[in-house]
Amino acid sequence: MDPLDAGFVLARLGCEVNTGDPDCDTADRNADRLVNPLDVGFILARLGPCD
Repeated sequence: MDPLDAGFVLARLGCEVNTGDPDCDTADRNADRLVNPLDVGFILARLGPCD
């Protein structure tokens, strides 16, 4: 995962999961059926070390 993944999720905050939009489905990183700040945290917690 990289910072672009966090941007992908941030751009989709609040979108509805399981409505036919595959990007919203992908943005729900913690599988709680919501695209919310917890998904951004999920991404940020998994970023690698800074080089």
